[in-house]
Amino acid sequence: MNNEKLIPKTELDNRLNTFRENLTQHDPNWTLAVVMAKINIFYFTGTMQNGILVIPRNANETFFVHRSFERAMLESNIEDIRNINSFRDIPESFWTNSKSVYLETERIPLAHYARLNKYANFSEVKPVENIILQTRAIKSELEIDFLRHAGKVQSHVLEDIVPELLQTGMSETDLASQIQMAFIQKGGHGICRVRSFGSELYLGQVCFGESALYPNPFNGPGGVRGLSPAAPIFASPECTLNEIQIISADCGSTFHGYHTDKTATYAYGAPLSQKAIDAHKRCIDIQIEAKEKLVPGAIAEEIYNSIIAKQPKSFLEIFMGIGCEQAKFLGHGVGLEIDEYPVITSKWPDTIKENMVIAIEPKAWIRGEGMVGTENTYLVNKTGAECITGNEQALITVIK
Repeated sequence: MNNEKLIPKTELDNRLNTFRENLTQHDPNWTLAVVMAKINIFYFTGTMQNGILVIPRNANETFFVHRSFERAMLESNIEDIRNINSFRDIPESFWTNSKSVYLETERIPLAHYARLNKYANFSEVKPVENIILQTRAIKSELEIDFLRHAGKVQSHVLEDIVPELLQTGMSETDLASQIQMAFIQKGGHGICRVRSFGSELYLGQVCFGESALYPNPFNGPGGVRGLSPAAPIFASPECTLNEIQIISADCGSTFHGYHTDKTATYAYGAPLSQKAIDAHKRCIDIQIEAKEKLVPGAIAEEIYNSIIAKQPKSFLEIFMGIGCEQAKFLGHGVGLEIDEYPVITSKWPDTIKENMVIAIEPKAWIRGEGMVGTENTYLVNKTGAECITGNEQALITVIK
């Protein structure tokens, strides 16, 4: 779909109108918002160019593009797109009526803002991330179609293709590379975009045995040795598959920029130990209960707190990691990034709404064996949640 307008004008208009409504609800007196982060540029314009989207409250938006202006014209349905070489090329009239601006303060470096403010002369900056993320959290029918496609591919790759790839002696990177190729061959992008500051992710995490328990800087329940201390992501070239071992494949799937998230657990060479089976079953039970609670009107923190309160202390000690490596959430929104709103965790009072798309990932660490558990992505419908990533059990025994 090169050089096509992927996102229709009506879709972009709806996104921008919803954003303005959400920001007005938050601040009835706002006058101007500026978007510069590429992922949000794409969301609001349909193209991922180096530029600045100026969104006044009471006027149409203007997209100023440094590079590539020509590609922006090919791909975007924004009506007013203008070419600039630097911020000085933006007419002064865009700034004269607004001394206060809403800006992506978590994403835009201070130096970049200073270059803009040399000409804009803002006296006050307010954060706009939460408003944008709240807008992005509720998916349109077009976005849901993209997510369904990503989920269908993800299910096929992890459930049908991966078992055929497994061979004793292969390295984690051997398997992860083949999984990555399978996703790309079926329309995936080969990258996973993450929102968390400074975080990087490439496909996800593919781990054999206790490699999945290795300390990990990424805020998630799974560990990973990674490629090296300089790249603690993806998989390890040094970890090889034993004749009997647990395999954890936590992989993102993408289609037209939209991510679904799924983890498959494989019992390679023999069934899991009873301890691992029991922990995995409890994770499945938690996933089922969370799915049942994902209904419009539910509160994210109440879902988390009610489920955690039911678990025995012995299980909580290994749930979502061990000790300081434990992740303190049960699920997260997905979309243009793999870690979006809402988050299913304590002290997160957001309301679950129809057409949110949320990954639920209960997992447990088993010392001496590896990580068990599951992850699937759910679409919140009017009456409940629908799994869009295939087999919800995600435990596959492979004996060769």
